[in-house]
Amino acid sequence: MTAISAHHAPARITLLTIPSLAPLAEASGLFDEIWFDARPRPTQPGG
Repeated sequence: MTAISAHHAPARITLLTIPSLAPLAEASGLFDEIWFDARPRPTQPGG
């Protein structure tokens, strides 16, 4: 991600992830925005 950020310096990088991985993504400092995919997984009720 560091190389991508350096090559595309003016761009904003957004990560789409599941809520449980948000703390790791935030701690990395690599993303300008973090979006959450709140859809249920196939193993969850309603998925």
